[in-house]
Amino acid sequence: MKNLFLIFCIVILFSIGCSSSSTKDPKNRKEEVIPVEVTRVKKELMRIEISTVGTVFPLQEIVVTPKVAGKIEKIFVKEGDFAKAGDILIKLEQTDFLLVVRQAEAALGTARANLANLLAGTRVEKIEQAKSALHQAQANLTNIEKEHQRMRRLADTGVVAQRQLDATIAQYESAIAQVKQAQEQLDMLKKGPTEEEIEFARAQVNQAEAGVAVARNNLMDTIMKAPFSGLITGRFVDEGTQIYTAPKTEILKLTDVSRVKVEVAVSERDFPRVRIGTPAEIKLDALAGEIFKGRVTRITPEIDSISRNFKVEVEISNPNLRLKSGMFASIRLFVGQKEVLTIFRETLITDLVTGVSYVFVTEGNQAVRRKLTLGERSGLLIEVLEGLKEGENLIIKGQNRLQQGSKVKIIQESSGKSA
Repeated sequence: MKNLFLIFCIVILFSIGCSSSSTKDPKNRKEEVIPVEVTRVKKELMRIEISTVGTVFPLQEIVVTPKVAGKIEKIFVKEGDFAKAGDILIKLEQTDFLLVVRQAEAALGTARANLANLLAGTRVEKIEQAKSALHQAQANLTNIEKEHQRMRRLADTGVVAQRQLDATIAQYESAIAQVKQAQEQLDMLKKGPTEEEIEFARAQVNQAEAGVAVARNNLMDTIMKAPFSGLITGRFVDEGTQIYTAPKTEILKLTDVSRVKVEVAVSERDFPRVRIGTPAEIKLDALAGEIFKGRVTRITPEIDSISRNFKVEVEISNPNLRLKSGMFASIRLFVGQKEVLTIFRETLITDLVTGVSYVFVTEGNQAVRRKLTLGERSGLLIEVLEGLKEGENLIIKGQNRLQQGSKVKIIQESSGKSA
């Protein structure tokens, strides 16, 4: 019984060996024919693009600070509020500023009155008063002169002491001076104000007017308004806080996001290709699946010596305020177009070890591998610089099963783009 089982096993093993031997024989193996889809290689018009990344920033943003020091009486907005251009944001206490305005206006009134008096000339009554003062001084001098002469005669005879004569002489000289002063005052009034006096009075008026303007401007600065429409994105102090101009107290942050800008870095080799107005497409990680349109509005006219990049700003409309400052953005700048041989990215095969890129074309009923030199990339398209010729059959489906020399059967020839 054991011998019979042993003979049975030997027969089975012999049968398996014969079967395996027949399979390894190339003459007994039928070569596989792989079905593929092809398209004709031809030139297409391809957009030239620059891909980069950047960050979203508001088009305008300011921190509201005071122009005059004071105490906050009222803040009319809070974080998250929308303010229109010209809306009142903050009001300071105004009592002290109103008093300064009144003082400045009073000083201006005085200066104007003085100038008006000078321009009007000397009034008749002032001249008459000066004449009367001169006559009085002259009469006083006449009386003192008589007394002076009498005292001299007495002094010559030794009747009066020298000190009495000296006192009379002093009175006499004082009377002469008074007459001279009265005469000069009368002459000045008759001539009227000099040109220098009028100019000085005008300067005082101008100075007073400037003082009023400054005081009124300071009063106006106690009311702080929104310079543009936007969102209140920060509030840093409360009502009743004393604020200063040195250093400036930060009160509110106002952000305009009706339009936003994306700041991106572009390689120096692309500097000649980027222009103001260059169209762009923007994708945001926070708003996946959406594409936003924009244009280049600013190009920094210098290249960073370390990064070898230059900065570009792309402006985007933001009517629904969905784009927020700080968002990460992927940008494509469209800098031109050219007619080139192209392929779809999905057609390309890349060797993960060597990094060599290749495709398959058909020659007769065989697949032939072609190593490619690639150029520009635009979306799903890749420019082919070397490795393909116009008119060849490019395998676009089934290529992942192929090897050099694989037998193929074309089951469909695409009439669409080759790329």
